[in-house]
Amino acid sequence: MREASQCAWFGGTGKGKVLACGVAAISLALLVIGASGSAFASEASASCANEAFRNGASANLPDCRAYELVTPPNVNGFPEDGTGAGASNIKFSSPPVVPSGDSYLWTLTFSGLSGTGSTGFSNLYQARRTAAGWSSSLFSPDASESEGSSPGSASRDQQYATFELEAGMGGSLAFCPCQMTYVRYPDGTFHLLGEGTVPADPDTDGYENGFIDDPHAAARWISPGGSHQIFESFVQLTAEAPSSTNQVYDRTPAGLQLLSLLPEDTPPTFDSTFAGSSVDGATVLFKNGGNLYARLNDSTTIELASGAGGEVLPGGVDESGSRAFFVQTGNIYYYDFGLEEVVPVVTPGNAILTSVSPDGSHAFFVSETELVPGEGTPGALNFYAWDGSSIQFIATVSYNDLSHPSFPPSGLNYWTPGLEARTAAVDANRLQNTTRTTADGKILVFESYEQLTSYANEGHIEIYRYDTTTGDLTCVSCGALPAATADSEFVHAPTEFGSPRVYPMNEVANLSDDGQRVVFESLDALVPEDVNGVRDVYEWTAGSLHLISTGQSAQPSLLFAVTPSADDTFFETGEKLVGEGQEPGRFAVYDARVGGGLASQQPTQPLTCVGRACQGEPAGQPDLSTPGSAITRSKGNVRPRCIHRSRHQHRKGKKAHSQKRKHHRACRHHPRRRASK
Repeated sequence: MREASQCAWFGGTGKGKVLACGVAAISLALLVIGASGSAFASEASASCANEAFRNGASANLPDCRAYELVTPPNVNGFPEDGTGAGASNIKFSSPPVVPSGDSYLWTLTFSGLSGTGSTGFSNLYQARRTAAGWSSSLFSPDASESEGSSPGSASRDQQYATFELEAGMGGSLAFCPCQMTYVRYPDGTFHLLGEGTVPADPDTDGYENGFIDDPHAAARWISPGGSHQIFESFVQLTAEAPSSTNQVYDRTPAGLQLLSLLPEDTPPTFDSTFAGSSVDGATVLFKNGGNLYARLNDSTTIELASGAGGEVLPGGVDESGSRAFFVQTGNIYYYDFGLEEVVPVVTPGNAILTSVSPDGSHAFFVSETELVPGEGTPGALNFYAWDGSSIQFIATVSYNDLSHPSFPPSGLNYWTPGLEARTAAVDANRLQNTTRTTADGKILVFESYEQLTSYANEGHIEIYRYDTTTGDLTCVSCGALPAATADSEFVHAPTEFGSPRVYPMNEVANLSDDGQRVVFESLDALVPEDVNGVRDVYEWTAGSLHLISTGQSAQPSLLFAVTPSADDTFFETGEKLVGEGQEPGRFAVYDARVGGGLASQQPTQPLTCVGRACQGEPAGQPDLSTPGSAITRSKGNVRPRCIHRSRHQHRKGKKAHSQKRKHHRACRHHPRRRASK
C-alpha cells in the first residue's frame, strides 16, 4: 500500500472526489491553491474519472475530455500536420495519428527543436504519449544525413515513412545531383525506395550497390508493417520490366516485384499507373493501356474493366480487398473477387462516385437522373446512397458542392480524381473529399452549400449527417443563431503561407467509427460561448453541439487529426490551455482527450487569458439539441437554387515524368486565395 503521506483527496465530496498519489498529489495540491476560477468542472461532469484534470479551460469540454499539450511549448515556428510540404511523389493519403491516439506526427519547417539538430528544411517529429506526458523526437534524417529533407507520408502504424532529399543540401544519404526518395524503417535507418535488382556494370547512378536504381521513385502506398511498399518508376528495376516505361513495383520481404504484370504474367508494353490498394497491400489496382487491372498477392493479375468501353475511373478497393469499384461512362460498378464478376451499382450514364464505405457495402454518388420515383429533381444534382441492394435519395445538392470555389479544390467530385493524378488506398479521406462514412457505411456526413433542412444556412457551407437505416438527414453544424453567418467545414485546408497549415493528403477522421460524433471547424458562432469571431473546432454528439477549442482565443483554432473513435481530437491554437503550455499567442498542438489530462502539465499558477478570454469565464453549456440537430426526412428537401457554374476541369496528370519533376519544387507551397480566420 502507498503511505498516507503520499496521497490526497481532491474534488469535493461524493462521486467527484479523486484520490491522487505521489507526484500527482503534489501537483494537484498546487493546482487547487493556484488555479483561477473553479478548480474542477461542474456537477454535470462530476462523475468523470479524470475530474482532477478537468480544470481551467478543460472544465467546459464534453465527454470527460481534458486538454493535453502535444507539441513542446514555444517552438520556433508553426507546428504543421505530419505530411508536410514535400513534393507529391512521396505522398499518399495517411492520418497523422495512430488509432490509440498515443503517437502523432507533426512538422516544423526550417527551424528545429532544441537538441534535435534541425536539417534546416522541413523537420518531421513523432510525439509520443506516456504517463509522464508527451515528448517529441526527430523522425526525419538528422543534419548529418541530410540538411534538405522533406517528409511525405507514413504507414498507418507509423513504422515507416517516406522522405525526399535534396542532393544540393549535402549529407551522408545524398549520392547524386538529384532528388532522392527514402523510406524510414522502424529501427531509424533509411533505405532507398527505388533500389533495383538489374545488375549494372559499371554502376553509374551514384548509389553504389551494383544494380540499376531509381533515386526518385514515386511512393504510392506502404501497408502497416511495411510488408508492401508500392511505388512507381520509369527505370527498369526488375529483369521482366520493360525499359523506358512507367511501371508499378512492390517491395516485400521476399524482395522487389514488378506488380504491373498483365494476366498470365505478361510483361506490359505501355505505361502502368497505380490506381488504389487494399489497406494491407495484398490487392492492388493499376491501369495499363486504358484497362483497369488488379494484382492479387503479387501472384495473379485480373482484368477488371476494358478501356474500349470508355475511360475507366478507379474507385478504390475495400479494406478486405474483396471488392474494387470503378466508374465508366457515368455508370458505377464493382468487381467481386469472390464471384469473379463485375456487378453494376447504378447505370444512369451520368453518375459521379462521391465515396465508398471502407467495407465496400455502401456507395454514395450524385446523378442528374431521378433514380427514386417522386424524389429528387430531374436535371439537378441528386445525392444518393446505395446499400448493396437498393438506392436511397438523400438530398438535392448544389453544383458548388461538386467543387468548392477554393484552392486546393475540394468537394463531392474528388473521390475518383484528385489534386494528385492517382488514388490512395481505398480512396481514403483526403481533405479534398467532402464526405465521410462509418466503416459499415450506415452513417454518412457531407458538406453542402445547399439548405437541406429548415435551418437558414444563407448560402454557407453546413455539415449534414445522413442515416441510411432511418433516412434521417440532420444538420450537425446548424447552431444557436437564427441563421448562419459563416461556413462550417471538416477542415479548412486553404491556409495562408506564413501561418499554420494543413495539407491535402492529410487524412482526418471527422466521423467516429460508431457514427455518433462529428468533429469539424466553423467560422460561425454555433454556441453562445463562442465569442472570438474566428475559426473554432466543434464536436456534434447525439444531437448536441460542443466546443472543442474554447471559443475565447484571439487566434483561429485548426483541426489537424481525429482518432477513429473520436476520443482524441488534435488541434492547433495560440491559446495556453494547460499550466505548462506555450506562451499565449504562440501556436501549439493540443489533444482534447476523453479521460485525458496529465499531472505534469497542471498549472501551479493561474492560467493567463488570451484576447477575449479576458472577459471572464463563459456561462455553462446550454442544451442545444434543437438548433444543433435540425432533422428532416429525405423527402422534404428544399429545391436547389440555380447556380450557373462550370464544373471543375481536373487535370489528368498526363504530363511527362520530366515535367513532373520540374514541377515538384515549384509547387511545394500553395498560397491561399482568401485568409483563414
